[in-house]
Amino acid sequence: MKWRERDSFAVKEILAGNIPSFLKKFKRIKVSIIDSVTGKTINAEYFVSPDYLSLGTDNDWARINITPQAAQKIADSLNCFLPTRKIVDDIYKAAKIKLEPVPMFAFRDSRATQRRKRFNSRHSKRCSYQRQNFKRSETRPCCNLWMAQT
Repeated sequence: MKWRERDSFAVKEILAGNIPSFLKKFKRIKVSIIDSVTGKTINAEYFVSPDYLSLGTDNDWARINITPQAAQKIADSLNCFLPTRKIVDDIYKAAKIKLEPVPMFAFRDSRATQRRKRFNSRHSKRCSYQRQNFKRSETRPCCNLWMAQT
């Protein structure tokens, strides 16, 4: 499947609810910062998905890679937003279990990369290998796409 077709398919299926139930249970992240001008503490919280975006049922699902444009369309449709670097760092700090990051390389959205089916498979397998001993309900920042809800 070409990347445009994959993106359209993923958006359609995710918005139809074809995702594992554990992804529907967002986790609360509490953060606080000190205002550099006033010195006051500012507290905030947001909710994040416990794992990488996936398609399928509880018994048969797979992590998927989509373009940033498709991810934004899904996030907008679900009243969510994509995370900033700070939010990703906050999620990692709040995670009960710290896994070794599995970064994607800089040109992951290029056409050449989109054609590499093995890349998607390897990335998903690395995440699965690291989290095989942990419960699905625990927040694990093992991958780079998180959906946060205000």
